[in-house]
This record gives sequence, structure tokens and C-alpha cells, in this order.
Amino acid sequence: MRVLVNLFILITATFMAFASYAQPNKRQAILISRVGDNYFAYGEYEHAIRYYKVAFNEYPEYVEAQFQMAQCFRLMEQYDSAAHHYNLIISNGQDFRYPLSRYHMAMLQLQNGQKAAALDNLKAFRNLLVENEQHELARFSDYYEQAKVEIDKIN
Repeated sequence: MRVLVNLFILITATFMAFASYAQPNKRQAILISRVGDNYFAYGEYEHAIRYYKVAFNEYPEYVEAQFQMAQCFRLMEQYDSAAHHYNLIISNGQDFRYPLSRYHMAMLQLQNGQKAAALDNLKAFRNLLVENEQHELARFSDYYEQAKVEIDKIN
């Protein structure tokens, strides 16, 4: 089954590369990233990273590919690489689009004993969600509540 999935992904990637050859870099980056998404969905994070890197190199403003790379590194327990990408998203002011960057960065900082930095990121994360009226959304509500728990532990 996995061989068929990999074959399908390879054929899809080849087709998309040829089909998007004349397209703008952003479109090509999105198509390449979708192949990474397929690998991500199957837990094949190392393969997914390869496609996200290509997509991000193709169109460096494509923050979604960078966020997905960070997620892959975190899930593979390559925490320094994950922190690097989360930090780039935050420092480039894109955390409003990917607020979980702040949350995951804070969790990595807590692992490293950087309580002050983690506290700042947890507060910023919660503020971002409230400002954008996302704190009650199902995909963020658990993180929002857990951030509060972590803030209370630090204080």
C-alpha cells in the first residue's frame, strides 16, 4: 500500500512540476508543498520536509511551507530545527497567520528552561487568538487553555 502511495505521490509531483513549469513561483511552490502535505498526512515527515524546503526555496514568502517544516521537525523531535523555523515565522511578523508558532515555540523554550521567553510567547499566543477572535475555535481552544495552564505554572 505504501509503495502505491509513494508511486502516486511521485507521479503527481512529476505531473505538477511539468504542468506548473511556466507558472509563477508562488503557484509552483504551492503545488510542490501539497506533495509534502500528502507525506505529512501519512507521518512521513522526512519526505515531507524535502518538499516543503523546495517549495520554500521556490517562493520564500510562502510561510505555510516554513510552518509545515517546523511542524515536521517538532514531530521528529528535532527541536532546534523546529525552533529555528518557528522563530523565523515569529520574527517576520507572520505569527498572526500561524499563531501555533508562538505556542510551539513556547513549549520548546520551556523544555530548555527558558521560562521568561516561554512566558512572553504564551502571552503573545493568547493575545493573538483573542485579537483575531480565534480563541474559541475548535482547532485553537485546547491550545488556548493549555497556554493559560502553562502561564500559571510559570508565575
